[in-house]
Amino acid sequence: MGQENQPQEAQGQPAPGQQSQDRRILVILGPTAVGKTDVAIETALRLDGEIISADSAAVYRGMDVSAVKPTQEERKGVPFHLIDVADPREAFTAGRFAELARAAIREIRQRGRLPIVCGGTGLYIRALLAQYRPPPPVSLQTRLELQSKGPAAIRAELERIDPIAAQKIHPNDPVRNLRALEVYTVSGLPWSDWQKREECELPSLKIGLTMDRKALYERIDRRSAHLFETGLVEETRALLEAGAPEDAPALRMLGVKQAVRMLKGESTRAQAVEDFQLQTRRYAKRQMTWFRREPNVIWMETSGEARATSARIAELWYLSPMEGGRLNG
Repeated sequence: MGQENQPQEAQGQPAPGQQSQDRRILVILGPTAVGKTDVAIETALRLDGEIISADSAAVYRGMDVSAVKPTQEERKGVPFHLIDVADPREAFTAGRFAELARAAIREIRQRGRLPIVCGGTGLYIRALLAQYRPPPPVSLQTRLELQSKGPAAIRAELERIDPIAAQKIHPNDPVRNLRALEVYTVSGLPWSDWQKREECELPSLKIGLTMDRKALYERIDRRSAHLFETGLVEETRALLEAGAPEDAPALRMLGVKQAVRMLKGESTRAQAVEDFQLQTRRYAKRQMTWFRREPNVIWMETSGEARATSARIAELWYLSPMEGGRLNG
């Protein structure tokens, strides 16, 4: 309305029709507590986008506090996808995430808007960008039958049928050992085969957010303590009372795991908070190790000012080539 004659390119805005022609997605990744969600919201407002959450805790219903899901007010009208899509008693795989994320991307593009993937679960992001084929679903009966063998037998069987996967999965990681054996049982193909990339990577512009380690750790400590003060324990109690078993994936999430131990009388509140802070700092370090191996990430230092950071991201989006999502050197 009244803007037909305005020189959009000169204003740093997309030319008419560019958004619909651009097949890239925007990815905003980084360690926990760096401020990704706030930056993604501000970026979505600038670029007319919708956000696909790549967070292994946010997929679960009933975990608003522990997953630090943004409230409706904090979302500022920006649509979010892949939040509250799984029951906390069920396992949610990277393959399932990639399948749902691809569907969300198609829907967002049909509306002529930009898909923005935002999160810190590196395996989810890699599964989506590499366009992994998700393995077939596993029935509850099959899972229970395999679980009945016990961790040692599951590990031994995995080493026999898929030595490549066994080398990559720690012997003391019962969840991933079981998952790898499940995949082989239902598909007849080793888990390592399912992890192979397709030749064509999903076009994207990847922005990695980082900040001074001391500042990040201080943010982690403050947020961890705040979550315990604002409902994490009560939320965890509600999950247990609703029938979620202690070994459910959702109850092994950072913060929730410490709250469970506190509720069982195995630690004091102060000990639970301290362990939550320590384990989250360690998790942030592991995230950075993972993301440093992710190819073609443009790293951006942020001080926690979301609007300023989003302006820099928007500028990079318009300056980078449409076909590759990579800045020319």
